[in-house]
Amino acid sequence: MYEVLFCFCILLHWRVFLPLVESSCQIWFPMLTFAFLSLPLLRKTDVKIRKQNEKRETKRKQETVFYVFLRVSLANIGKFKLSLKALILSVFTFICFLVFSNAFRRTKIFCSSCSSIMAKESQYALPDGRYLCSVCRAQVISQPDQILKIKKLVINRLIDEGVRFQEKRLESVPIEIVNVNRLAQLRNQPPSITQKGLTLTRSEMTLGGKLFGSTPKMSHHIYILDNLIKIEFAGTLAHEIMHVWQNENQIKLAAPQCEGLCNLGSWLAYNTIKSSKTPYFLKVMQENPDPVYGDGFRHVYSKYQQVGWEGVLQLARSGQL
Repeated sequence: MYEVLFCFCILLHWRVFLPLVESSCQIWFPMLTFAFLSLPLLRKTDVKIRKQNEKRETKRKQETVFYVFLRVSLANIGKFKLSLKALILSVFTFICFLVFSNAFRRTKIFCSSCSSIMAKESQYALPDGRYLCSVCRAQVISQPDQILKIKKLVINRLIDEGVRFQEKRLESVPIEIVNVNRLAQLRNQPPSITQKGLTLTRSEMTLGGKLFGSTPKMSHHIYILDNLIKIEFAGTLAHEIMHVWQNENQIKLAAPQCEGLCNLGSWLAYNTIKSSKTPYFLKVMQENPDPVYGDGFRHVYSKYQQVGWEGVLQLARSGQL
């Protein structure tokens, strides 16, 4: 308000009063008039300055350590409330996830061969507790001609890598498909669907062989769990055939090296069979946490990467695998 009045008085002075005075007073008169009219404005300005200084001084005095701590604490209350709400929401979401996950696993059935989630209408339950999806069920190996075809494929692939047997292609070695209970009985262990194969070897030494120290003749019998798909059957068969090779060469290895070498045979079979499920079975083998089958395979596979198949077989024969 003072600013508007001051501007109005200046305008009035220059336009009305100044022309009425003598020329000798035209210098002093405006100066005195300006000073007179400026007093209220100067007073108001001085009051503003003093108030601002007082506020700054008060604020400076208040800025103690305690005040700063209190102010920061009060300022963070809103943030803490927000963080608390976010924490509660996160915990609630996590609990809901656990509940949903458990319910999901209880209601969904996974294929025992490929681990894919199966729709209710495509589930096929086996007597031993396994389930097969419709795709895997169509690939189950059960017929003698299917078994013979896979046997030839696996043995030929192993022979190409330098694996040799007493009987070149193991024509006389029977391959029998059995259920989980029969396989457990043969193993003399509780039933387990994770054990998919077994090799039993008998050694026969003739009187002439004992006299002349010849190698004993061995007979083998391979048992494989039923309802395995083609690539799974081939991998299991290759594993058991590597047991045959170890038995015929009288190789005695520690369990991890023994099973790891047999799993290297499975690895070869998986890479031989062209299937969309090959990457899955290779991943399962490579990531198997079992200290015998998993760690053993990774150990033998590292040796294979260094020296190849021939080198691995030679290390096995010398007991240095």
